[in-house]
Amino acid sequence: MTNKQQKIIDIASELFSKNGYEETSTRLIANKAGVSEGLIFRHFNNKDGLLNVLLNIGQQKIEKSIN
Repeated sequence: MTNKQQKIIDIASELFSKNGYEETSTRLIANKAGVSEGLIFRHFNNKDGLLNVLLNIGQQKIEKSIN
């Protein structure tokens, strides 16, 4: 994962937690992360794809902690 991808994930996680998924736009994520909205689409296809990545990361952390 690139630094920019990680930054997008970190910012998205923060904004989804703070504002909720529906209220957080990819434009807001891009602005806060200092990247173009197109870069989010290139790496994650759409907001749902970004959420899926976040959920997978969370699942991996949980699995790691119980093993």
